[in-house]
This record gives sequence, structure tokens and C-alpha cells, in this order.
Amino acid sequence: MHLRRSFVALAFVAAALVALPLAAQETPAPGGPHRHAGGMPVYDVAAEKVVEGKVAELLPQACGCGGLHLKLETADGPLEIGLGPAAFLGELGVTFNAGDDVAVTGAAPKGEARAEFLARSVRLNDKTFELRDAEGKPRWSMAGMNCPMHRKGSDA
Repeated sequence: MHLRRSFVALAFVAAALVALPLAAQETPAPGGPHRHAGGMPVYDVAAEKVVEGKVAELLPQACGCGGLHLKLETADGPLEIGLGPAAFLGELGVTFNAGDDVAVTGAAPKGEARAEFLARSVRLNDKTFELRDAEGKPRWSMAGMNCPMHRKGSDA
């Protein structure tokens, strides 16, 4: 009986030693810095407009798809723009630098999203890069479906 009690106590201590470090890890809240709020942002075609400004900062995202956002300084103040996966932007041959003047056609997303504005197209140096089709569907392959933060019902 004493041996069984010792075994139970030892198992409890071992479980606590494993659980404590896991509980102590900080888990970013949904929508936290440079994360999607969980699920693919929904493009709102009806709200589409053009915003112009200067790139203030590049904001690589922590999601598995390697998304890229821009912080754009506009006449109305700063605006975070969701572009899409950095690899897709590379395939298009577009690179952004702080100080670039851009015009972005897009819309504020429906529902929760880290970006305040989703780009459908971006004009940079007299060249326009199409990131989404006319309905707002992403042009990149798999459209974020392999990204854990874009899976329907994900709380990652």
C-alpha cells in the first residue's frame, strides 16, 4: 500500500513538472501583434475603395502562411494593409520599402482581422500588382487554406 501511495505521489509530481512550464508560456491572444484573428479574413467587395500613402513599415505576420502587411501613412493617418503571403508577392516580383508611394485598391475586412484593410491590388512605381480577383478571392495558391490560422473554426 505504501508503494502504491508513493507511486501516485510521484506521478502527480511528474505531471505537475510537465504542466507548469506549459501553463507559464505566454499564448498570444487572437488578433495579437502580427497575427490573424483566426480564420481567413473576408474581403468586402461592396466597401472597396482606393487609399494612397507612403509605406512606413513592413509587418511580416507570425502565421504559417508567411503573410505580409504594410503600415501605410495616409492623409487620414496610419493604416495596416494586409497584402498576402510574402512568397506570392515574390512570385509577382514586387518588393516594398519604407518610403515607397503606393495606391492600394481594397476594402476593410468583414469580421475580425489584424489588418484594417485588405489589398486587392497595389500600384507601385507605375505598375499594378493584382493580389485578389474582382470578387476579392486571393490569387495565391491555396488561398491560405494550409495556414493553421486560416482554417475554418481555428482558434490558433
